[in-house]
Amino acid sequence: MINPSGFPHLTLYKNQVPLWQPSPWNGVRLNVIPAVGQSSWFNFSIIIDADEAVLLSNVFNSSIYVRGVVQESGIVQLFTWVENKSEWVTFFTKPEDQCDSYGHCGANGNCHSDSMDQIECNCLPGFTPKSPNDWSMRDSSGGCVRKNQESVCRNGEGFVKVADVKVPDTSVAYFDENKTLRECESECLRNCSCTAYADADFTRGGRGCLMWYGDLMDTREIRGGGRDLYVRVDALVLAEFQKKGFLSRKKVLATLIVLVSAAAIISLAVSIVLVKKTRKGSEVRKELDGTAKDQELPLLDITTIKAATDDFASTNKLGQGGFGPVYKGRLASGQEVAVKRLSKSSGQGCQEFKNEVMLIAKLQHRNLVRLLGCCISQDERMLIYEYLPNKSLDCFIFNKAKRATLDWNQRFQIILGLARGVLYLHHDSRLRIIHRDLKASNVLLDVAMNPKISDFGMAKMFSEDQIQANTNRVVGT
Repeated sequence: MINPSGFPHLTLYKNQVPLWQPSPWNGVRLNVIPAVGQSSWFNFSIIIDADEAVLLSNVFNSSIYVRGVVQESGIVQLFTWVENKSEWVTFFTKPEDQCDSYGHCGANGNCHSDSMDQIECNCLPGFTPKSPNDWSMRDSSGGCVRKNQESVCRNGEGFVKVADVKVPDTSVAYFDENKTLRECESECLRNCSCTAYADADFTRGGRGCLMWYGDLMDTREIRGGGRDLYVRVDALVLAEFQKKGFLSRKKVLATLIVLVSAAAIISLAVSIVLVKKTRKGSEVRKELDGTAKDQELPLLDITTIKAATDDFASTNKLGQGGFGPVYKGRLASGQEVAVKRLSKSSGQGCQEFKNEVMLIAKLQHRNLVRLLGCCISQDERMLIYEYLPNKSLDCFIFNKAKRATLDWNQRFQIILGLARGVLYLHHDSRLRIIHRDLKASNVLLDVAMNPKISDFGMAKMFSEDQIQANTNRVVGT
């Protein structure tokens, strides 16, 4: 049913006890179906006005049939009829894991589920387990309590951002449709009972926010589509988080200094045979250091990358590109990333690495893959990208089974997304970029099947009035 209390939201109940809640309506979509997202053939939406809240399920193709069932066990499933198989095929099931179970981590807890379906509960910033013994036995239902005895009322407190989460139960939240997020922060800070706030609706031009007064129940991480939750913390915790931010910037600077120093030492130590190669490597490294500074691009150390990828475990390998393998990783913050590791034997890799960093670090568009950082360690060179769970377009169009899941409308949306990305590169960005290697394997797909152009190692930058250029070697496709 739709619970009209607080901010209206969908809830699955058993005997009036909530079992599962999807993310609340954000004005764009209801994150009930992460695998489908803003599909070209099916979605959910909610209409909310002063009198009522209405849940709509929309099928945009008259030839497609969708059936929804709540099983006796408390499982919600959606099916679509597949004509050539003459059977109903499941495309959605919830609850899917323990994090989907309402309040699994208790009050003020945050549930996390990794790619191996390992469930972990953490306390939100400023909180600590209420019963550490129970938590050590993996029973986190007791939740979390304030970490320090410091007051959070007019005592230097503030807010810490928790990114990409399903916000807490909105039945106990206050919804203000007129306030901006900044005004919401001020309002929440003035009221000592306010524990958190978040954006409510993405379609209202920055207006509309949610505020919570009391415990925060049923928060969980959502990979690739959650909201930002701002949690009230005391002055001591706020200082700790601000210090972490300062130290991370300081660590980047220290890494740059170490890299430059190492380059100088190596240049003196190597033999005359390697002088030319070393100078070339030093120039690339210095250029990359400068680019990283200019673009505020994090330089990650090799220890962090090895920990994120389980020391480049074969089970984390996503594929093999022209200049080396790509691995899936998870940073200490919980963020999933894709690590492109340039092969040491690649004769052209150094130039392509420099090219990719210097170009893509300056480009920002929803249809271009996002570069999160890079790593330079001795002869190791790596690029760290956002992780896109649906991999590349070639995995779909060259696979008979997966190809059948792409109808024409979805293919057309992918074509439009690619066209927007290329238009941005050729015309709308402050740099004019010719990709030169655009192919299905270099088109990545996010959780909602939105295309993102990747692999800018072959790309060439043109001046604004330039219409042609000569290349010294045959490259790309």
